[in-house]
Amino acid sequence: MRWPLFLLVPGAVMSAPAPAVAQDQTRWSLEWTRASGAGRCIAPASLRHRVARRLGRDPFLPVEEADLHLRGQIGRESADRWKVMLSIADRRRRSLGRRVLRFRRERCSDLDAVLALLVAIAVDTGSLAPAPTTRPAPTTRPAPTTRPAPMPRPRRPVRRWRPAFGLVGVLDRGAVPATALGVELWLAFDWPRLAPLLLSGALWPGAEQTARGGVIHFLFHTVAVGVCPELALLPWLGLRFPLQIEVGWLHGSGSGYDVEQSGMVLVVSPVVRVQLRLRIQRCLFGTLGAGVFLPLTRGRFTIEEPPGTVHAVHEQGPVGFRAGLGLGLQLP
Repeated sequence: MRWPLFLLVPGAVMSAPAPAVAQDQTRWSLEWTRASGAGRCIAPASLRHRVARRLGRDPFLPVEEADLHLRGQIGRESADRWKVMLSIADRRRRSLGRRVLRFRRERCSDLDAVLALLVAIAVDTGSLAPAPTTRPAPTTRPAPTTRPAPMPRPRRPVRRWRPAFGLVGVLDRGAVPATALGVELWLAFDWPRLAPLLLSGALWPGAEQTARGGVIHFLFHTVAVGVCPELALLPWLGLRFPLQIEVGWLHGSGSGYDVEQSGMVLVVSPVVRVQLRLRIQRCLFGTLGAGVFLPLTRGRFTIEEPPGTVHAVHEQGPVGFRAGLGLGLQLP
């Protein structure tokens, strides 16, 4: 049985078909390789065994005995995307056809049956046209040949955006007088062909500073927007690089003074972080990261004690540091 490959495999890119060869006379060789990062994909021996089971015979011979050579390679493009290249060549290594396919699977082993089907179809068809029949030589001018209508290219499936959100405990050093523990809530959108969009908000309460016989209580809260490129190291491990612009409000209020002491400063900072992302379950993952923020507008707090005499209490430095540990959820 022959299958139309363009109906079975969306996303395939094909070149010209191979010359027609009778199926029973075609001798094939198979060369299957796995690129770096695809070591857990189907092995050549396993692929050959699966193809033989589908066809009811083993169609593959050593390279020197084969009429047609089928070469395939699989590689990883990202954490859950795989690229497969298939090509056919004759004895003289002239290219007779080529296909490029992309799949989205979390595990490469989920593609074993699909890859075996692709190879079996290529071997079973041999070409996209039937073998020519013998006709008597024309006595007059040859009939004009008609070119086959171009095959429409199947539309590739559109990748949907995927949201993710999480909660992080964050240590901050630099925004308030002492090291402060706060909480951050973030929301990310994984857009097709673009770096994920990252939105976040954070709060650091409870920082205090004693000065001139009283206590200044600080509260710092922020909102931020940016992008979050990601690099896949392993199927369950990746690196993220959040880059954001942050706007924060630093509040200060004093107690124990004769005159009320309070104020607020607006702080704008670019934030650069590096995060390690570890998948715990299918949709649940943990994050561990650290980074710096660079205040473009540095907050400075002063008090008047006694009235008319100004004393500096706290001024933000040119660089601040943060570290965080949290959990996230990736929606399907």
